[in-house]
Amino acid sequence: MIEKLEFNHLRMLSTLYEQGTVSAAAEALDLSQQAVSLQLKRVREILGDPLFVRTGHGMVPTAYGQLIQPHVRHLRHWSMRCRCRCRYRWRTSSAP
Repeated sequence: MIEKLEFNHLRMLSTLYEQGTVSAAAEALDLSQQAVSLQLKRVREILGDPLFVRTGHGMVPTAYGQLIQPHVRHLRHWSMRCRCRCRYRWRTSSAP
């Protein structure tokens, strides 16, 4: 299941954990609320859990959402490091 997640899913989940609302996450990601909601819907389908529930104060992770939170952050961190290294290598290897 988790292998079906894409980088954008990790980015969205990580931001939603940090921001606590779809609207704040959308603003932080420079996306529409609808785009974030659609990504969340897809991730919920992939993982088979709601991940977050709405409260009067925003979105709160479910038990499973809390369980995967450190893993999401870890995967996002490493995927960003890999992307940065690849960009750096591409720039240095393509220099004349």
